[in-house]
Amino acid sequence: MVNPRQDLISFMTGICALVITLAATYFESIRGSWSAWLVNTLDKLGLVRKPSQLRITEVYPINFWSMNDEIAIQRSLIFGLMLACFAMVVSVHSKYKASTSLYSGSGFICGSLAFATYKPMLGIACMVIGCVILIFIQHKARQ
Repeated sequence: MVNPRQDLISFMTGICALVITLAATYFESIRGSWSAWLVNTLDKLGLVRKPSQLRITEVYPINFWSMNDEIAIQRSLIFGLMLACFAMVVSVHSKYKASTSLYSGSGFICGSLAFATYKPMLGIACMVIGCVILIFIQHKARQ
């Protein structure tokens, strides 16, 4: 028997993935018009701080904690796509365990839509692969 929370987890992570990838692709589309808009907005909110102007300028390699608009958008997009993968895997697992809830199917669809906002053909491929897996699971359950 499947855990009833598993369907809800798939649905909620799918929605979060869709919202994050939509926001990341939107910010990527407006990034060129407003240079450093995202970092400046986060600075005004007090979430990040700019380096002091009195410091001596240094050239050093970019490390993991370096942040600019491009890196923030890329990391949020990667996080959204990882959430989409998680939602899709949890959804398939709950269907494999014979879940009757519709939340797991909605989680898979939201995860596929998150991939479709990044690359439309990738979203279509995820939906086709999901349909094939679901047909295979139902065929195996009938035997």
